[in-house]
Amino acid sequence: MAGKRHRHALSSSLEEGELQKTASLMTVDQSNVTLATAHLSDDGPILCSSDIKRSLQPSEPLNTSLEEGELPLPTATTNPNDGAPPAKKASTCSTIPSADAAPQSQARSPISFNPSREIASHSHSDSHSDELDPLNPPVVVLPAQTRSQHRDPKTVYVIRDDVLPGGTKQRATALLFNQHDDTYVYAGPVFGFAQLALTVCANARGKYATVIVARQRSGQLHPLTARAASLGAHVVERGYPNRLKDIQAFSRDYVRSRRRTYLLPFGLDCETFIQGLVDKLRVSLPAHLLTRPPKRLWLVAGSATLLAAFARLWPSTHFLVVQVGKTVWPDQLGIQEDGSKKFEAKLHVAPEKFWETALQQPPYPSVSSYDAKLWQFVEQQGEDGDFVWNVAANEQTQLTKAEEQAASMFREEGADQGARL
Repeated sequence: MAGKRHRHALSSSLEEGELQKTASLMTVDQSNVTLATAHLSDDGPILCSSDIKRSLQPSEPLNTSLEEGELPLPTATTNPNDGAPPAKKASTCSTIPSADAAPQSQARSPISFNPSREIASHSHSDSHSDELDPLNPPVVVLPAQTRSQHRDPKTVYVIRDDVLPGGTKQRATALLFNQHDDTYVYAGPVFGFAQLALTVCANARGKYATVIVARQRSGQLHPLTARAASLGAHVVERGYPNRLKDIQAFSRDYVRSRRRTYLLPFGLDCETFIQGLVDKLRVSLPAHLLTRPPKRLWLVAGSATLLAAFARLWPSTHFLVVQVGKTVWPDQLGIQEDGSKKFEAKLHVAPEKFWETALQQPPYPSVSSYDAKLWQFVEQQGEDGDFVWNVAANEQTQLTKAEEQAASMFREEGADQGARL
């Protein structure tokens, strides 16, 4: 079966000597639903992913359900406010129509994410000029040096979206808003940054944001979720069972029962967002990075939505991808079923479990359990002139005057004094 061969190609995409081994992939049924036993270490499975439906149509959100044992399963009960309408809710992109799309007595069923609806509504909900859009400020790029004792120092250039309160995805999330819905819901792991991108954009556009996450064993909100709540997101914690697929199923029911509410796709993985981010970056990146793309770019991948956008923006760039959570499939790395490549990419697998802090933190602010996990690979294999995409940080970064001046100089002159050019 072609799909099976394509999935199995992931094993050979990891080079010998990388930190994880890849187990075989087997087909569960004839609908291209596959079970990935994922990457193994000497201590056992690092992360598994099942029910990954790569045969979905482009307009449909990906099903990225995780099997029991992949994440710590919180045991606390559901938030008692789950059933009450939130006073302030997070905006998410939904596959469910709002309750006022049909009479209240009429049962509603899920619909596919509709890019045409989003594109048509963009002129109403996000008509701000790109040049003046505060959600898409100029991209900051600053140099950083590796510090390994086993290699000569290398100078890399870090794209510092940690200066944004909502990280990289805030640049295009508002494109998913429409004139029909007031509240947007996002359901995902507590470790991701889409919850903050949504909250920031909802505040900026006069919408409400709701974030649905698994309740933590500690009984406390994860720091990133707490940060979203402090910015106005309505947080709904889901008690056991609360694997990712349970959270997503709950979110669909949650949206069905509420008026003018829209559920965003996991990772914001849809054409409207991907192309929208490409368009936004063409405005906000330094001009010389559009005419002289990075030769090599390091980034982490969860949903791999950002990789899809960057590959479209820079098709000639070699992407060095660090998997931090669910399996990154070969097609997401640009490998087509006939073996040809849409773009060049190499996959690395972080040795830490999804919820663990990175073993080696970078010399700049980052999300310690997410984006920071790529730095150990930059230290080992980075080259002078590489670029690193830093999506966000644990706390929004305030640049020093010296950093602001360096960022301005890079924007005007590029890396002429560095090793890249």
